[in-house]
Amino acid sequence: MPVLFPHDYIEGEAFIALPDQIRQRAAQTPDKIAICDETSACSWSDLLLSSEELAKRLIVMGVAPGDSVALIGDLQATTVTAFLSVLFAGACIVPLPAIASDAALSGMLLDSGANTVLSTTEAADRITGVLGLDAGHRKINRGAIDFTPPGDRWADLRTGQSTALDVALPPLHADALFNIIYSSGTTGTPKGIVHDNLYRFRQMLRMHGTGVNENCTMFVSTAIYSNTTLMPALSVLSGGGTLVTKRKFEAKNYIETARKTGATHAMLVPTLVQRLLAEPSFQIDSIPTLERTFVTASPFATSVKSEAVRRWPGVIQEIYGMTEGGLTAMLDTSLFPDKLGSVGKPSPSAIIRIIDEGGSELPTGQVGEIIGHSNTMMLGYHNRPEQNSAVRIDMPDGLAYLRTGDLGRFDDDGFLYVVGRAKDVIISGGFNIYATDLEDALLLHPDVNEAAVMGMPSAAWGETPVAAVVLSAGSDVSEACLISFANEKLGKAQRISALKILQELPLNALGKVVKSELGKQLKGLVS
Repeated sequence: MPVLFPHDYIEGEAFIALPDQIRQRAAQTPDKIAICDETSACSWSDLLLSSEELAKRLIVMGVAPGDSVALIGDLQATTVTAFLSVLFAGACIVPLPAIASDAALSGMLLDSGANTVLSTTEAADRITGVLGLDAGHRKINRGAIDFTPPGDRWADLRTGQSTALDVALPPLHADALFNIIYSSGTTGTPKGIVHDNLYRFRQMLRMHGTGVNENCTMFVSTAIYSNTTLMPALSVLSGGGTLVTKRKFEAKNYIETARKTGATHAMLVPTLVQRLLAEPSFQIDSIPTLERTFVTASPFATSVKSEAVRRWPGVIQEIYGMTEGGLTAMLDTSLFPDKLGSVGKPSPSAIIRIIDEGGSELPTGQVGEIIGHSNTMMLGYHNRPEQNSAVRIDMPDGLAYLRTGDLGRFDDDGFLYVVGRAKDVIISGGFNIYATDLEDALLLHPDVNEAAVMGMPSAAWGETPVAAVVLSAGSDVSEACLISFANEKLGKAQRISALKILQELPLNALGKVVKSELGKQLKGLVS
């Protein structure tokens, strides 16, 4: 594919492919636990053997270097091993979101060009159904990675004599495609984000610098198709630590698992942080080994962040970035407790600028679109030439920047504040209103666990802010009281017009609010 963002040159860089890093770790610490899930533990020597065995079986099935191989299933040791085996075979991995509709999964499979799909037992029926939707899927091979396949159309990848076969595993070069990750799809059709092996190598090195290394036990419980999961999971495997996985998040069990496994690091999204804080058994000494928790993927409300700083074991470190790459900002909340409203400062490898609608850079303090350039940028969107053109902007410094669609500003100390998505700005009576400000005000109420605000059509104002909240168990606070509580803290032009108490917000698998679904639930509250 055409390269939208060529990689910056780094003098003295010595690329090592992830399969070779795993070989090194297996030689150094063969008996150390590499991956631990809810039912099993896998040593480094076993991980290497399993990954190479499965890679050879994929090659026998017809997978060749450069091919795309799709993977669908829950996060567990066998799924991670299958993910790695695709790389060992020299191919590009396409992790698919199980929460997508059959039509969306079918579209992603066709768009990716995958000639093979690997599945766990939970997703096998879905894949069988999806592959029957379109004639274009008839030639796609099917591999069962943890179950006895339901017919001769599937290959059982747990069996076979691949070690006796004369199958050589190919080298993996820096410019070979590593993955195609489909965007979470809160709106519109998911886009395939393409990364190569050099991108992932640099990203893993950056995470090593935050303590994700051979001494780390990293706990992840989000979906395997998300960069929120892949960034820490691949980094700890690259660094020689231990990866702890969990298929489904449940607050009390999460605490028990983290304590039992001695987790030192964790990756969470803000919604899961809120749910842990609301769990009665969660205390500052609940997970005594926990040193650092990374929080990313969606806005992290200042009020929730403040509570987490007071009650959380270890350090909370917020990461602001995109799956596409191009920019990263980090906030160590222990070092900058007076900057909790920000997402921190740009990482050393990132240049972040704020521009106006015409593309000109704005001065400190002014709100505009956030754009970024770094030495970790996607190659582009797969098969999306128009969107590739729209997302790139060339600046006077001669560099190509990624347009994020996020709105933000810098303060005088160089800290970045994200105020919302450009498409989500509520324009009410001619004033721009940022939903995050209103959500922060609602979350200050002790009975509010989760909050979301969006603009709804209004005859009087064009648009007006409408909120949805999820309350603490047993709360009997009224909608009118919550509106009054928040509006007392907001400016006159920001005030919330209506509010609905929900049992749960409509979220995707990464904890992001699906605004199209929320809008349906809030429809009719204002006129």
